[in-house]
Amino acid sequence: MISWACGNREHTDALILLGNLYGRLAEPENAEVITDGLLAYHTAWPHTFRADGTHYVLNKSKGKNEGVPWTAYVEQHNLNIRMGYRRFTRLTNVRSKKLRSHYPSLALYFTYYNWGRPHSSLGPLTTPAMAAGLARVPLS
Repeated sequence: MISWACGNREHTDALILLGNLYGRLAEPENAEVITDGLLAYHTAWPHTFRADGTHYVLNKSKGKNEGVPWTAYVEQHNLNIRMGYRRFTRLTNVRSKKLRSHYPSLALYFTYYNWGRPHSSLGPLTTPAMAAGLARVPLS
């Protein structure tokens, strides 16, 4: 997870998310970013990335999205987040009633996801922190 933001999917929230993403990229001029069809991303892109990078819009439609492998990738990632972070599942009593409680909870989850959670692409029981040489054993 390179960048995330908590908001209402409005123009100002898109500016925050894309601005944060731009600041984290080593080579923003080579970035290829895929977003959904939300108008806020389309209008915020020129303000944050200016002439750098390429912005693609993936409009999800009912039925099969033939030739669009990113849909499956994004949907699997969303499922991983929902299953790993119970506040995003429906019909649960684990929820944040206030945004000031939800935001730090998200920060903690994404820090764990990025550094402490074993990722199968790195090897069995290998976390990104272990791969970066920051830890010797996974968190339990």
